[in-house]
Amino acid sequence: MTALEQWALGYLERLSDNGRCGVLMGGSIARGQHWAHSDLEAGLLVNSFDASVPYFNVDRDFSRGVEIIQLVAPDLSKQVDEVESGNLNAVSTWPIQLYKARIISDPTSLLKRFTTQFDRHLFSPLVTKQKFKRHAHSTAQALERASTLVAASRARAALCEIRFAMNETVLALHWSIGELPRSQNRVDSRLRDLTARHGLSDFYALFRDVFDLENTDEVVARDWPVVKEQILELASPWNAREFFEIAVDGTFSWGENPSILAAYRLYMPLMGPLMGHPEVGIYESIDDPDWTNANPGILRFLGLENTNAEIVSEFSARIRRALTPPSM
Repeated sequence: MTALEQWALGYLERLSDNGRCGVLMGGSIARGQHWAHSDLEAGLLVNSFDASVPYFNVDRDFSRGVEIIQLVAPDLSKQVDEVESGNLNAVSTWPIQLYKARIISDPTSLLKRFTTQFDRHLFSPLVTKQKFKRHAHSTAQALERASTLVAASRARAALCEIRFAMNETVLALHWSIGELPRSQNRVDSRLRDLTARHGLSDFYALFRDVFDLENTDEVVARDWPVVKEQILELASPWNAREFFEIAVDGTFSWGENPSILAAYRLYMPLMGPLMGHPEVGIYESIDDPDWTNANPGILRFLGLENTNAEIVSEFSARIRRALTPPSM
């Protein structure tokens, strides 16, 4: 057992409260596919959603991020019953971080039933088609929001929605070819390899263009030292500042700079909308002339400085074309 696996096991055993709570080890650590900077995804079985348990967490002693996914027992039990009876619809809604999860504690045996059905059915033809359709629908919704924002002269906010659509299209691509999406912190390098294997170089080029990654080294060297604290502070309302600094390479030293920059450019402007509070953060401000004049460094780092309606329209059209699955 590696040092990372030993740490993860110890963390989850504490989370299980000496075995009284159902706990899963998820993600790449559970599957034995982790890399040096993998964070830990944990599944925690709860009787009802517990708002006091944050999703984003950090183990400071090990300098590692932890994402805690709450599984509400009554809902999960009903879903597992349905899947066991042959209705696989619920499988497409289960968090993929818990595919091939390891059971740490399971006093009710519900997690054993859950993992058995999840591992058995996630890559069945029906479920992969449902996963593709879900992400394609999410892409379409984001593109529609982008169009509405352009009409309201909010091209920068529209580009944020375009990037969300691109991320959903990346996920849809994985399901269309039957591969598990993995590691947001390595999305650029992994997508480069995936598209090379499947002859989809235009898709990779689109991803790079949408996130404006050609000048990554310049942005990291010039802008990150200046705006780092301001960027990280955007995650504070969601108790995620420390998580983004530690688990999303706040030092830009992991050798995955384009992937890390893409992650910051995807999530930081959209933290408010993604958490259900678009008024919190910068999403509502990034097209306001007074705000933009006061924050040029943030705009440069986030790749929002020079966008316009024509760029948004071009990206939207390219994403729509790219969303057609190679095969299903």
